[in-house]
Amino acid sequence: MKKTAIAFFLCTTTLYSQEECQPLIDGGSITFEQDVVLEWVGLSDLNSDQNYTQGFQLKFSSPALSNTFDFVFPSYSTNQKLSFSQPAQFGLQFTAFTPDSLPDPNIILGDRPYSTVFGIDLINSRLYYNGETRSHRYMEAGAAIIILGIPNVARDLQTAIHEGMNDGNTKPPYNPEGWHNQISNGGEPSAMVMAQWRRPSSRTAQKINEAIDGSGEATSSQSLSWLYGFQLGYQTNATVGFDYKLGKVSLNSWHSLSGNNLTSISMAAGAGPSEAKAFYESSNSGSFYFFVNGQLTASIYNGSLHGQFRNREAALPYGETGFLLGNFRVGAVAQWRHIGIELYGAFRTAEMWNEYSRIHSWGGISLNYNWR
Repeated sequence: MKKTAIAFFLCTTTLYSQEECQPLIDGGSITFEQDVVLEWVGLSDLNSDQNYTQGFQLKFSSPALSNTFDFVFPSYSTNQKLSFSQPAQFGLQFTAFTPDSLPDPNIILGDRPYSTVFGIDLINSRLYYNGETRSHRYMEAGAAIIILGIPNVARDLQTAIHEGMNDGNTKPPYNPEGWHNQISNGGEPSAMVMAQWRRPSSRTAQKINEAIDGSGEATSSQSLSWLYGFQLGYQTNATVGFDYKLGKVSLNSWHSLSGNNLTSISMAAGAGPSEAKAFYESSNSGSFYFFVNGQLTASIYNGSLHGQFRNREAALPYGETGFLLGNFRVGAVAQWRHIGIELYGAFRTAEMWNEYSRIHSWGGISLNYNWR
């Protein structure tokens, strides 16, 4: 698809310190998450809870918006250091949560409350290479506007899906009858800011440097990276984690969390090691790998669990929610030139620390496309 097919353009100043016209959109992805995805791939035994009902995410990559949060990123200016600005990601997301007992129209105190979350977010990122220490770092920062408790949308969608599977509401999955009890029912605004940092393991960094020097391959059979970050607002937490890939892995996208390849095209800033610029700006020849990533989260506040100001009768008290959460994803990614697909299963340790405590599980499918 040619860039001229994009409906509109936006002029910005790029990191080359020259004004030029950048396309507002040069890539996109669609992600669909549902607990029933586990059944599609033969893992129905893992689909034992109803808490994470559905999720949908539509994202775009935008070179024109890549400097939005410039003030939070450190700058490199010496000949031995490079910073890379990747296309910003902006998107829409919609998620829905329910208690485990769907036919009950009453508030189920202690279980995961009904809640819907609609968000619009913008995330910028930078990748740093230090030619003196041969070190690699990645940072991203962003903000989101959130609406909790939008009425009817999740109820109608969930009911329509279940009606096609429950033989007139005579067997699971039953129709949900308690959506009028959702957190912030009727709609309530919120917001969130976030930041995350990533770095490759020492062995992965060695392979990257060998590829930059020309003594090694641009792909590897495996890679490992570490991450840490925080969110502040609608969700307030701190996270540490890892991302491990096994298969054919493009080393110049070591920093991308598995399957998130929207930002694989980088723009180098300033004068620096030409070999590093060429390495990070090169296109991926293709990847296929299995992955597992995990995050340990210290959760301080979650608006869809603890409620905000309106309609919080079903909100969980802090004493019944988990302070430490483990999140894990296992799946496979295939990427060829402009197209990528990801299939995964996701698991989360218990959010409720009471008689309703249980592990949550679901599956997802993600499709990515870059137009250049």
